[in-house]
Amino acid sequence: MTAMADLEGGELVLVEPRRPQYALLAIDSVFVVAGVFLAVTGEVASGLATTIFFGVALGLACRGVAIPARLAVRGNGFQDLSRRSPGPVFEWSRCSRFHPWSPAAGASFVSFEYAGPKPIYRGRLARLNRSLTGGNCALPSTYGMKAIELCRLLEQRRAQASE
Repeated sequence: MTAMADLEGGELVLVEPRRPQYALLAIDSVFVVAGVFLAVTGEVASGLATTIFFGVALGLACRGVAIPARLAVRGNGFQDLSRRSPGPVFEWSRCSRFHPWSPAAGASFVSFEYAGPKPIYRGRLARLNRSLTGGNCALPSTYGMKAIELCRLLEQRRAQASE
């Protein structure tokens, strides 16, 4: 499920809340309990090591749940805000050919062509990306939308910006 919020100046923010990975949380919890059990029954070193290792993993798994995937769609372009440091702003005038790309069954991403000023958009890696995905850039998430719907939304915003 995607939450869309229209902000001032026509900015649209797509937010996909991350779902907790219950299996990972359960496995980490079982190992933490097993580590405590080992420590209590006399295997202190291995019990503490297990408890600390899987306790840290459990904490990181819980922390990762709170970081949503976010995409800001603005008048001048769009930007992935999911990481600690935001990604580059992709200007509408330099974007073309938004299309869904599927690396495996059940997984889809949005690939597109970006004619940016930096050499990274024209070099060997860009050519490799283009041969694999049909574009030199791709978004890291579909932000809770189907890839084709996100492509349509981005194409629509690009057309509005060029008017």
